[in-house]
Amino acid sequence: MLKRKNPRFYLFGIVFLLAILFSASVSADYPGEEDFITIVCDLDGEIVFPVESLMNDFEPVTEQIIRRDNEGQIYDEYPIKGVLFADVLSSIGREKGELNSIRLRAGDGYSVEVPGPILLNREIILAYEIDEKPLLEGTRPIRVFIPEEEAMYWVRNTVEISLNSKEEVKEAHARETTAQEDGLEKIYFFETMVSVLEEIDYPEGENQKAVRAEDLLADIEPSETVYMLATDDFEKNEEYETVLGAYFLTQGQNTPAFRSPDLPRGMHVRDLAYISLGNTGIVCVENAIEMFPPQEINENVGVGFMVFFEIFGLKIADSYHLEAIDGFSAEVSYEDLIKGIVHIRESGQIASLFEGLPRNTAIRDLLFIKPIEK
Repeated sequence: MLKRKNPRFYLFGIVFLLAILFSASVSADYPGEEDFITIVCDLDGEIVFPVESLMNDFEPVTEQIIRRDNEGQIYDEYPIKGVLFADVLSSIGREKGELNSIRLRAGDGYSVEVPGPILLNREIILAYEIDEKPLLEGTRPIRVFIPEEEAMYWVRNTVEISLNSKEEVKEAHARETTAQEDGLEKIYFFETMVSVLEEIDYPEGENQKAVRAEDLLADIEPSETVYMLATDDFEKNEEYETVLGAYFLTQGQNTPAFRSPDLPRGMHVRDLAYISLGNTGIVCVENAIEMFPPQEINENVGVGFMVFFEIFGLKIADSYHLEAIDGFSAEVSYEDLIKGIVHIRESGQIASLFEGLPRNTAIRDLLFIKPIEK
C-alpha cells in the first residue's frame, strides 16, 4: 500500500521553490540594461554610468543605516552596499570641493539639492544593495544615502545627478543679472500680493486655501531657480519650472507653504519666511516677524527694514520707493528706512511705519519696496 505524503509538504516545497525562483529572477534581472545613472556636468555634458560598471569598476563600500524618530529613538536599521560618489567624481576628473552643490533627481520627478557643506562633510553613497538584497523595481537603478543627514537626501530611484560647480553658479548669477551682485532690485510683500490674487481650494487639502505659483510670480522676471527660506532656517533651491506648476498655501497650519499634489512630500516647504528669484525677493511678513529679532515703534511690533539689507540683500541706495497695492507711494531715505519697520495692522494689512516721519510714509497694503536709481 502506497503511503500518501502530507499535502503540507508539497505546499511548503512549492512556496520554497517559488521563493528561490523569485530571488534568482530579481538577482538576474538587476542590474539590467536600463539600470544606469547620468551625471550631468558643465565640462563634459552627460556621462552615463551603468550600475554594472559601478559594481565592477569601483571599490565597494558598506554602511549600517540607522533611522531615528523625532525623539531620537532607533526604529529601523539595515546594511547597504554601494560606491562612494566621491570615487565616481574622481573617475571623471572632478572633486567635491569644486562643487557648489549637486541635485539628485528621481525617476518619479522628485529632486533635491545637496548643498556644498554636506558635500564636503559627509560621505554620499550610491547604493545598489540594501539589506543584502538587490534593489527592487521602485528603488532602481540606485538609491542615494547620506548617513547622518535627513532622509530627504536618501533618494530612491535616482536616475540623474547634476553637478553645480562654483564657477557655473557664478556664471548663472551673472546671466540672470549683473545688478544682483549689488543686491536685490525689488522686494514684494507676500500677504499683500495674495490679497489681490485668486485663492482656490488646494487640490489635496481640507479647508486649505492656496494661490497658484504662476499667478504669484507672474510679474517677476523668471530665473533658473527659486530660493526658499523657512522659519526653522531650512533652505531650498528649486527649479523655476517646477515651482511654476505648484501652489503656495495661504491658509491653514504652517503657512505660507510651497506644495503640489504632483510633487513628493520631501519637496514641500512649510512656514516660509522668504522667497527670491533673480534680483527680486518676496517677504512673508508674519513669519519674518517670528524668525528675526522684532523691532517696536509706538507699541507696534514688526520686522526692521535693516533685515532687508543684512539678510535679504536689498540693494543699497540713497533713497527708496515704497508703493501700496493701489499705487499710492512715498520716498524714504536710507537713513530713515533702516530705523523703520514693516508690521501687520489690526486690520491684517501690511504697512510700513517710521518714527518721526510724515504720516504719508506709513503706507497701508504695502506691495513692494525698491531702491531709487539716481
